[in-house]
Amino acid sequence: MAGRGFSGLDTLFNMLDRLPAASEQELAQDLPKIGAAVLRNQKAEVPIRTGDLWRGLSVAVLDGGKRIRVGLVGITRPSGKNNYGGLYYGRFVEFGRHGQVVQVERRRRVYSRALGRKILRTGKGGRKRAQDIVSRYTLHVKPMAARPYVYSATAEAAALDAGVNLADFWSRALARAQG
Repeated sequence: MAGRGFSGLDTLFNMLDRLPAASEQELAQDLPKIGAAVLRNQKAEVPIRTGDLWRGLSVAVLDGGKRIRVGLVGITRPSGKNNYGGLYYGRFVEFGRHGQVVQVERRRRVYSRALGRKILRTGKGGRKRAQDIVSRYTLHVKPMAARPYVYSATAEAAALDAGVNLADFWSRALARAQG
């Protein structure tokens, strides 16, 4: 068989070279649709007390449409940690918390001439000053059951249902790569 050529092999290789760009374009079109469907489901599942968690849920399209994040996609602090735009308690709602007993120290506020108001003073390393502690008491924190809304089974089902749009993904990507 040596020396015999295959007809259309060059065309196939050219199409395969164009395939990554074509598939990225298809993903850039389909992933935001999937993200919107999952977001709708998460907003339907979130427990609403003040509405802040509901408003904090969003979709972020990353890497030019190759990736998406859905849920509490918050603002990143200078330390590099995510504070979810002040919605840190969303994790407690999502995953729950254990009951515990906590020792609390109340502090007095001291007038600051430089600021013109009363402030809570701190010592070395941001610790409380011993002379400012007014009282101590124990606080019994009740356990809270998890109420998942970001990682809920219905949100995952919504992602799979929206993934039906990807059913003909390869046929569209191959057609784009050919033409």
